[in-house]
Amino acid sequence: MGLRKSFLAASLAALFLTASADAALHWNDEFNYADGELTTYDGTGADVSGGLWSPRSGTGFPTATFVASGQAILRQGNPASEDSNRTIPALGAGETIYVSYIFSVEDLRAGTAAFNGDQSYFGHIDFKSRIHLRDGSDQNHYTLGLSGSSGEPAVEWGSDLDFDTQYQVIVSYEYDTGISNLWVDPTGEGSLSISDTSGPLTGVDSVDMRQDFISSGDHGVVSVDAVAAGTDFASVLPEPASLALLALGGVTVLRRRRA
Repeated sequence: MGLRKSFLAASLAALFLTASADAALHWNDEFNYADGELTTYDGTGADVSGGLWSPRSGTGFPTATFVASGQAILRQGNPASEDSNRTIPALGAGETIYVSYIFSVEDLRAGTAAFNGDQSYFGHIDFKSRIHLRDGSDQNHYTLGLSGSSGEPAVEWGSDLDFDTQYQVIVSYEYDTGISNLWVDPTGEGSLSISDTSGPLTGVDSVDMRQDFISSGDHGVVSVDAVAAGTDFASVLPEPASLALLALGGVTVLRRRRA
């Protein structure tokens, strides 16, 4: 698969506000930073994001969230535990937030080791809409789980996913209902999704990436190629490859694909 999605730059979006859903995009981060620690991490990190991402918790362990070759590297297991976040406008009544992660998972489990239940989640929206790693039908696959707030995932994605393969997962959180939704490689909001209705009704103001401390050792590495946040589904869903080259009033916009 190996798709790397790009979004319209904010400066260009203003040129065709009524024609593009990207007008609702808060931000898109493709981690085009120098290699190094993403945040300040214990006050000593390289902070290659320049303060866009901040350490939130779990900074008492040796391995920070790193950027390498344009990807955020999230180790799932001992000795990594940093939860880093980037702010979004505070969600209020009548609003829903949508967040996209372009990611792949490297399997580091030994033998028959399993992902560690409710602890193995690598992304969330201010601790809502948690994206969990779950065991697949066999050791050669994994799947995803969704929880609205905490504990074991309330629901799992219904099919296996392949290790070392890039996917897009989109999650949403609705302020008025507390409902979380999750899609994998969708083509639109009507694509197959799973939902958890048990989340609390509360505001959110950040998007998070999480390294998961598991005392039994490394279980996997999640490589995140891009994260985007927006106020509607279309704003975080890239256009199809057939529309990758746009010519609008003499302005050409490129959306990159990465094999």
